[in-house]
Amino acid sequence: MCLRQYFVGLFHSVAAFPGPTGLRVSLSRYDLYHAHLVVNRDLDVAALLFHAMEYPQQSPAFPHNLGFCQADSPLVFQPATFPFRNALWVLPLDAPAKASLWLLDAREPSIVWEQLLNPWNR
Repeated sequence: MCLRQYFVGLFHSVAAFPGPTGLRVSLSRYDLYHAHLVVNRDLDVAALLFHAMEYPQQSPAFPHNLGFCQADSPLVFQPATFPFRNALWVLPLDAPAKASLWLLDAREPSIVWEQLLNPWNR
């Protein structure tokens, strides 16, 4: 399998990952379309952070203007599933067969919320 096919399959796996909340993910420019690569050589690990619901439509429930990328978005903001929009694929560089996919819980007071989103920690 070539690298391209592997990553296409990985994106499809993230989109199909059921999670506990009923979050529905599609591969599109408004929803899931990219990931951020992080490499930590001290821990010998690489990771990809995926974001679903990248550009939900502006509405009373989501009053944020995200610019031209948000225009014509079909995504409806759902507060109950939004905290579960991030998935982390972790690849131990010394044991690639042990790659794993994790759905991050960013609800208050989870560790993700506490360390990354809590405004009092800034």
